[in-house]
Amino acid sequence: MHPYTVILNHPLAFSAYLTLMTSLVSLWIFKKWFVWGALALVSGSLAYASGIIDLPVLVPVTFLLLSLLTLQLRLHGILRAFLVLIAFLSSFSLFLHLSQGTNNLLLFQGILKNGSVPYRYFWSYDKGLVGLLILGVAHPLLSDPMHWKLVAPKICLFSVLSLLALLGGAYALSVVAFDPSLPKFLPLWILGQFFFVCIAEEALYRGLLQRELTDALPEKWGWFASILLVASLFSLMHLISSEDVRYLLLAFGAGLMYGCTYTSTRSIEASILVHFVVNTTHILLFSYPALA
Repeated sequence: MHPYTVILNHPLAFSAYLTLMTSLVSLWIFKKWFVWGALALVSGSLAYASGIIDLPVLVPVTFLLLSLLTLQLRLHGILRAFLVLIAFLSSFSLFLHLSQGTNNLLLFQGILKNGSVPYRYFWSYDKGLVGLLILGVAHPLLSDPMHWKLVAPKICLFSVLSLLALLGGAYALSVVAFDPSLPKFLPLWILGQFFFVCIAEEALYRGLLQRELTDALPEKWGWFASILLVASLFSLMHLISSEDVRYLLLAFGAGLMYGCTYTSTRSIEASILVHFVVNTTHILLFSYPALA
């Protein structure tokens, strides 16, 4: 079934996703918890009514929300580490769709490009919730246009470096081949990739884990150790989709690049945008997701 037909056949589910996207955008526009919170409640109600989520998903969501709120009390030591662990495990269970209460919308299934491995593309509502809660509750966002001007050159620099290192590396390792094309469902892919992949993954790995590790470790070398540790975890996460060592190396490299972007800018927006640029260039110019 064509991805746009899937959307047309599930208007209530599409409304739930669209409202969740609007809630995420509101984090930067209105910057008020009651705005994104109200939108999230509307989105959750629509998602429940349409069958995207069921009551069991409330368990990891509740644990995540409570741990993030408690972290705002500026606790230290073992207690803080425990809360970060709870937040991570709750987020990770949502990332892996371990809860019996999720039924994400499948938009595409098949061979996207000739010579590529089969590809299944979902809009992951549960991952979107993780990004929303972490950024809404526990991470400062850029609000001043002057801050954006200061960060923009580094975003451009790290985007170029990441493209050369990651896609250049993937091509050199024969993971992908040069194959420029425009997928027919590109607008839907872009929306899902930005809101439910890039924002969600950067919020968890850089915005929560790397930030907490950097603050907890000695200043002299903590920033470097946190990048390495989180990049390793980011790479291991990709074992779920592939056990190919080449793919794991590229995922580790991606974690390093996004981690360096975040450390250099102290801006979650920067790592989100660099991540998005890499993924979008990948689908536009190369085999996707990888050569068969």
